[in-house]
Amino acid sequence: MPGAAFIARRMKSGEGLATALVALSFFVVIIAFAVAGGFRREVQAGLRAVSGDILLAPAGFDYPGGGAPVVLDAGLAERLARIDGIREIRPFVSRGGIVRKDGDIHGVIVKGVADTALASLHARIPRRLSELMGFAPGERMTVWFVGDKVQARQFTIDGMYDAVASTDENLTLLVPLSDMQRLSGWGRDSISACELTVADRFSSRAALREKAAEAGMAALGGEGEPLFAVSVPERYPQVFDWLDLVDSNVLVILLLMMLVAGFNMVSSMLILMFRNISAIGMLKAMGMTFRDLSAVFLRRASRIALRGMLFGDAAALLFCAWQHAFHWIRLNPQNYYVAWVPVHVNPVMPLLANLAVYAAILLFTLLACLFIARVDPARTVRQA
Repeated sequence: MPGAAFIARRMKSGEGLATALVALSFFVVIIAFAVAGGFRREVQAGLRAVSGDILLAPAGFDYPGGGAPVVLDAGLAERLARIDGIREIRPFVSRGGIVRKDGDIHGVIVKGVADTALASLHARIPRRLSELMGFAPGERMTVWFVGDKVQARQFTIDGMYDAVASTDENLTLLVPLSDMQRLSGWGRDSISACELTVADRFSSRAALREKAAEAGMAALGGEGEPLFAVSVPERYPQVFDWLDLVDSNVLVILLLMMLVAGFNMVSSMLILMFRNISAIGMLKAMGMTFRDLSAVFLRRASRIALRGMLFGDAAALLFCAWQHAFHWIRLNPQNYYVAWVPVHVNPVMPLLANLAVYAAILLFTLLACLFIARVDPARTVRQA
């Protein structure tokens, strides 16, 4: 008897459409995972840049600040640095302020950070503030600070940044830490609070909560006012709930594409079987078993699936590279937190998705092979 591979090659078939539909399924799955990974990566990176991963602050701390200072002593800094995964400790001083231009005023949060790229009395502003007030890089901007007495400082706009998860009520200006310490009359060790960033392997919600708990325990061992640690998912739960929803949608898309690819393969294999029904009857009459005949069609299905996977994955990766480089597909950052569709390909998840879709295709092909068991060799051979 000829081998299954030989018979599979010799059977009549028109598999172009089946390959195209399978390729489309793989393309959609890879794009879905890449976009979900891109959103999570960009949003968390944006939050980390302006808010850190963990906030270490006194009880009742409010970002506009202006309250009593706390001291980040060397002992606390050393204990925090010993925590596995803590990558950076960023002290800051924040105050509420008001900016004005052409008769329009807007409340802002002015945050002093230890950024060596910012010169004294220079500021980096959120792009949204530029849109609202018309500020531009190089322009001088006066900020009024309201407290026990009104204080004013004039800053030169050094540049703009895209603020993730910000609203028009909490737009934050970034200025040098030393400028804010002098404005508040504080010493070099006095701060409002500090932010901690962690290694990427601790970026999940559970891991960040665990690291926040460890940082809180380390802070309890210090002197002065007690500090409490809060992870970024606890501070911005709506953002992380949205990211979880995106991930859930990706799983739904994966399931739908598995079903689409599977049903497409069932229809393709049934058409192939009908077109070769006389050959199937002849082979059964010659003693070929159901298992051997199923192997023939599994080989055909596997060939279609692998070709579809190759074309679909290649097209998806080209699309991701193009979108990553040129940001052609844009979004409204007020609704989606970023200004374009971000993409990030983590090799593990697309590989698992490919395996899942491929396995679903072969499983559905096995269901289609049940048709072979109902083929009557005597009838088909006589009709041939």
